[in-house]
Parts: sequence; structure tokens; C-alpha cells
Amino acid sequence: MKKRQKKLTAVILALSMLVPLPGMPAGALAQSRENTAGIRGYIAESAKEGYTAAESSLEGLEETEIADGQNLAEMEPASDAAGKVPLKGAGYAASSAGEVTPFVGDSSMAGTAAVQAAGAAVIEKDGQIIGYVDEGGLDAAFADSGNADTTITLLRNVERAGSLQIRINCTLDLGENTIRITDGSVKIPFGASVCIKGGGGIISEKDNALYVEGTADLRGGVFSGHNGVWVLSNGCLKVSEGVKVIGTVFYGLQCYSGNVVLSGGTFQNAYPRDMIYSRDKTLKDLLETGYAYFYNNQIPVTDAGLNKDQFVSWDYTSVTVKICGHEGSCRYTHTEGAPTHRRDCLACGDIKPSENCSYDVTTGKCVCVSVCLSVCLSVCLSVKIVTRLNIPCNPFLKNFLKLIILMPYYLIY
Repeated sequence: MKKRQKKLTAVILALSMLVPLPGMPAGALAQSRENTAGIRGYIAESAKEGYTAAESSLEGLEETEIADGQNLAEMEPASDAAGKVPLKGAGYAASSAGEVTPFVGDSSMAGTAAVQAAGAAVIEKDGQIIGYVDEGGLDAAFADSGNADTTITLLRNVERAGSLQIRINCTLDLGENTIRITDGSVKIPFGASVCIKGGGGIISEKDNALYVEGTADLRGGVFSGHNGVWVLSNGCLKVSEGVKVIGTVFYGLQCYSGNVVLSGGTFQNAYPRDMIYSRDKTLKDLLETGYAYFYNNQIPVTDAGLNKDQFVSWDYTSVTVKICGHEGSCRYTHTEGAPTHRRDCLACGDIKPSENCSYDVTTGKCVCVSVCLSVCLSVCLSVKIVTRLNIPCNPFLKNFLKLIILMPYYLIY
């Protein structure tokens, strides 16, 4: 009996040598594997005396701890010299308390099929990958202060039932992927500052696509929902080129804040006039200096809607913001007794109070009188031709004709 107890004790000690403890150095772990063959032989010998269960336990342990690289990796620190980073899943919310993450993948695996199959997003800071997040971990990832000032990039499309709150200062790179929400929104609460970029989108079927109560800098993406983007009273919004905002029920962009600056973006709605609504500012005051609205991305908006809270034309359902070229949107007022005029751009509000009358970006001529001068020159040329050809004509009639043709020129000057 004592002999059997001694052998049982030896088997237990052998098994304990194979179980790596959390934080065990990689070298010690490798050494335990090298001892496996000798221990297996010892247990095989013990099996002759009825210890087959012990050998069975060893085989299961070897399969789990040695063949399964995922479990091996989770026994090693996340800051391993090999550059290993965690894939944070549903248990990620507690990871800040030191909980072991379910998977560690080498940073060189970024973009591989294995990582993309498991991760919905990758977290990067200062050019280094610090983690991967599955769909179940997105809420916690966007609430973890440890992820502040990171870039979280979607690796694939994400489908959710409810809202996603981004509570930290960070960049959300959509890539070419879409966050589709059945009944909810992506929300930026007060105190958070978020940059959203990429060619993908945020789509809400039964709510607004993006709520902004904090600060949002939109540099790309499609935002489609009942309101494409709704800026609340405390919110700040900046929209740049490459953004499309679509309202499926109410407005493309709905602003209840005066802290909105538009230097790009296309705003759409199925109904005319509802591309943008601004409660606290006129539409023209939302524009960055030098920018203008263009109906259907072509026709500069110069109508009365610029001084209202929404557009007045019933002919268009899309408006784009881009740099104003002052073409077909300017009013000229000649300065009496001087070779200058005042130019007012009705689209962007730019004013040139004393512009040289010979100035024109395309022709180099005075814009405000070029048509009259062209007519006058044509008439004078015709009169000169008549004179040179000695065509009979009453001199009084010639002078009267000149006076009538030149009258608009004298009226302008």
C-alpha cells in the first residue's frame, strides 16, 4: 500500500511540473515540455499497476497546453518581447482589473485571415497595435480610458441591435466597412472628442445614425438614418470633404447647436429643402470662410435660403459644400469716378470692396461692363466698316446710333 502511495505522489509531482503557472518565464515553460517524454515513460510504467487515469490526464493536458497555441499564449504576459497583443472579447470590460484575455495574437498577424475572423476591430496607438476587439468588446473598448488617443479601425462589417457609445477621445476609422444598427445610434456624449474617417458608413434603420453631444470631426464616411447626423445643443461638429449625410425621415443634418462648421460634405434627403436644418444659425453661417453650397453639386446656392434655417428651393434634394469659385454667383457695383468696382459673392459671402475693373479671373477684363463694351465695340466696328466702304448714310443717323448703343456704358460709369 505504501508503495502505491509513493508512486501516486510521484505522478502528482510529475503532473505539477507540466502545468505552467501564470507569469512563468518562456524558458521555464519550454523546459517543462522537454521533460514530458521522460515523465510519460514513468507514468506508462505506473499504468501497469493501475494508473491509466493519470496517463489519460497527462494526454489531455498536453493536448490543451502544448497543441493549443491560444492557451499557451494566454499564460504569457501581454507585453511579451515577441510583440504579442490581446484580442479582447466579451470579458474585455474586466480586463483592466487584470483578467486574462481569451486570445493573444502576434502583431505580425494584423490583417491575416485568422485575426480578421476573430476581431471586428484593431486598436493602434503611436503606430503600434495594442489589441484586437470582437463585436462583443466594442462597447467596452470605446469606454476604456486606456484606449484614449488611439485609432480603432474596423476590420469587417458590424451589425448591432442597439446604440454604440464612444466615451473616449479617439479616432474611429471605418475603413470600407459599415456599422449597421437596427434600433439605435452611434453616440458621442458630452466630454468625448471623436474623429471619424474612412470610406465605410454608419447606418441606423430606426434612429439617427450619429448623435453628437460632444465633439465630432467627420472626415469621411456615409451617415444614414432618420436624421443622418443630429448635433445637440452642447455638441460641436466639423464636416470635411468626403462625407455624405443622408436623412431618411427628417433631415440630413439637424443642428441644435451653433458650433457647426462645414468645409465639405454632401447632404441629402428624399424631400426638397430638408437637406440641412439649423436652429441657432443661418445656413450661410455654418460655412467655413470661402466655401459655398451647390445644389446637385453644380449650381451655387444664392437664394434667400442662405439667410434662413433651411433651404427654400423645392427643386433639389441634395446639396454639396465645396470651395467657392465665384462663378455665376457675384454682383458687381461700379465705384463712381474710379476704375474699380465692388464684388459681392452671393454664394459664399466673399466681398472685394475695390476690385480693378480690368480684373477677371478668366478673361482679365472688367466683368461688370464687359458685355456693354463688347456691344459698343461691335457697333463702332460696324460704323467704321460702313464709313470705309463709303456706304451712303446720314451723319446725324450715325451719331444717333452711336449714342443709343453707348448709352448703357455711360449709365454704368
